[in-house]
Amino acid sequence: MKKPLNPRVSSAILRNMKLKRLLGSSARQCSVFVIIAGVMVSDIGFARQEVDDSTGETIQNPAVKGVQEDSNSSSGEVGPGAAQKYFRKNSSRSPSDATESPPNSSSSPAEEHYLALGIGGFVSGDSYSWGMNAHNGGVGGLVGELTYRIGHLSALADWALRADLMGYQLPDGRASQLAISPCLMFPDSSSHFPLYFGIGAGPGIFLQQISQSSTIAINYQLFAGIRFFDVIDNAGFFLETGLKNMFLLTSQGQFNGAYLTAGAVFAF
Repeated sequence: MKKPLNPRVSSAILRNMKLKRLLGSSARQCSVFVIIAGVMVSDIGFARQEVDDSTGETIQNPAVKGVQEDSNSSSGEVGPGAAQKYFRKNSSRSPSDATESPPNSSSSPAEEHYLALGIGGFVSGDSYSWGMNAHNGGVGGLVGELTYRIGHLSALADWALRADLMGYQLPDGRASQLAISPCLMFPDSSSHFPLYFGIGAGPGIFLQQISQSSTIAINYQLFAGIRFFDVIDNAGFFLETGLKNMFLLTSQGQFNGAYLTAGAVFAF
């Protein structure tokens, strides 16, 4: 009969068997990991190199090439100095793939100059103490005006310079005046709002004047109108009405008149 095993011996044999099972499973897992790593390395190798079918030459993937260049340039250098050099190099690269900025849109009328030429006349006009009579009605004549936009005021209004050529039919004779008036026009033309309003004031000189009357006057005007830019190429049109008043500077005399003009506006 066989002698029974010592309990210590039997426990040692059991531990050895468990250890062999554990080592066997670990070896199998390690072999699986080695196989997976080999497959990944081979995939990377194929991704890095491509063969041209026509020439048979090896073509390197540009993305992998850039990574290799960065790794080669930074190899062997560590520390703050190497980091600064790396970021300086990357910042100096031209952004070839960056999205191009959209082309500049056509400039709006507020960013352009425009010139308005209009012609019309006074629909009513009254003079006071101008000539022999104390009051005369219906003395207004033709009106020609030229308005040039100078600039804008905080995107709220346009600064403009206006020249008015006005004629008068008085009982004592004819008179004509050239007036230059700086004007403030609302709203700014960049709003593309068709309606506009304005005020202006400035000096005037009479090209033709009745006797014993001042040849210098002060003019002021209030006006409103409608305008459209770029109807045909850079040309548009406008229609305007308002009040053009004046008083003589070195003699008695005053004129108040309502007018209506129409014309073309050119943006350039």
